[in-house]
Amino acid sequence: MDTADSSENSQTETVVNGLQAMILSGTLKPGAKLREAELGELFNVSRTPVREALVALETRGMVVYERNRGFSVRQFSLRDLRDSYELRAVLEGYASALAAQRGFSDEHIETMRAYLAETGGMLIGERTLDKDEVQAMRERSDWFHAQINDAWTNELFRRSHEMVHRTPHKPFTEPVMDTASMRRYHEEHVRIFEAVASRDSSRAEHLMREHILRGCFEIDQRLKVEHHH
Repeated sequence: MDTADSSENSQTETVVNGLQAMILSGTLKPGAKLREAELGELFNVSRTPVREALVALETRGMVVYERNRGFSVRQFSLRDLRDSYELRAVLEGYASALAAQRGFSDEHIETMRAYLAETGGMLIGERTLDKDEVQAMRERSDWFHAQINDAWTNELFRRSHEMVHRTPHKPFTEPVMDTASMRRYHEEHVRIFEAVASRDSSRAEHLMREHILRGCFEIDQRLKVEHHH
């Protein structure tokens, strides 16, 4: 085993993960130029891992390469985001059905129930959530979805799901800031959980699919608006 090769591979991976996080978080804006020298300094690596990382990200559809212009962050459209929601709805709907069929352990069900109850307790009253609270809610939502998606044993499903999550939401989705909207969202999680816990796989699948497709509905409203302007 050539150690120089393996350290270069891990450097490439570091740059891939770092850039992907910056694109998904909106730190790197759509259309931003990606210069090898600057990225090398940023990640403290030589040009080879940077170039390999850019090629890998192009394959993943996160950056584009144009002759004479080099690499830049891909411009994602609302349509791309809508497509990603649609596929997520199918994949996570299926995961919910699997989770219900397999059943969670009593212990896991108790943990999830307690966590959801705690989340609900944070959404009392009518008010606007501050930035930290919005972030906390997002993390709690991610946790819930991750518990359900853990039901997959199918590697291809897992990889497809990772791919779907590589569409940046940042330029499009203004986080919902009020407790009422967040509570509706949370109540959908509770209903999905109850369906999974009671092993009703078709209800679990249907509810999860609806839950995610609500994002599509919001995007459609915005696409209509864009279309008219």
